[in-house]
Amino acid sequence: MFIPDRKYLASLLLVLFSFYYANITFFPHSHILGDQVITHSHFYGGITTSAHPAHSHSDSSLAIINDLSLFLALALALGTVLFALEQTYRRSYIVLAIVPRSQQLEQNIQLRAPPASC
Repeated sequence: MFIPDRKYLASLLLVLFSFYYANITFFPHSHILGDQVITHSHFYGGITTSAHPAHSHSDSSLAIINDLSLFLALALALGTVLFALEQTYRRSYIVLAIVPRSQQLEQNIQLRAPPASC
């Protein structure tokens, strides 16, 4: 079984992220579905003179795009809130270690310096 090198995977992820970033930066557009305006981005051939996308989607595909966008936005928001709550919970409790008395006495016995001679 082929296991790719970490540098290869890192390069592949960098290229994938670059394409994703270029996609959302250079190709956002909107479609009107009834009384809703659905905005998304993907590679396409550009815009016409009327500033509308030069392509179209079916009503069901636009509804799916809208539902997926809502789901991902809510999942990201919920994940962020849960992470913040978990970090707050961790910092609000201090765990005290209970050390047996015999170990406490051994820890307090230390060497002392010799007395100073006058």
